[in-house]
Amino acid sequence: MSGLEVMSAISAVIVLLDASIKIYDSGQNDMKLSAAFKIIRRRLPVLLHILETCKTNLEPRKDAMPQDVCKALKKTLNICNEKASNLTSIFAKVIPGENDTRGERYLKVLRRLGKGNKVEELMRSITQDV
Repeated sequence: MSGLEVMSAISAVIVLLDASIKIYDSGQNDMKLSAAFKIIRRRLPVLLHILETCKTNLEPRKDAMPQDVCKALKKTLNICNEKASNLTSIFAKVIPGENDTRGERYLKVLRRLGKGNKVEELMRSITQDV
């Protein structure tokens, strides 16, 4: 277990959260989203900034990080990555993209119902991990 693996894990979470932002932004003009989605979108840049700051501050010390710290960070970041992946997946399923057909948009509206609580839970958990 190395500091390089920790840096890689942080980068993976950053990519997923950034993808969630892009998905939201690409479809926000096309539909009215629930308050949960709007709140999450508003908070995602804060998490991205925190992760970028952590990555920047850990980078110079990545080779000197204790093994147990690397292991703990990697485990936490892997769990966070899984949650961020689920969040991105939900965003992709419920927010229509610009190339979606009318039928696909309708299906996404139907899928959106009831997803508010799930995205709130994921966001709360990701925030705690970060």
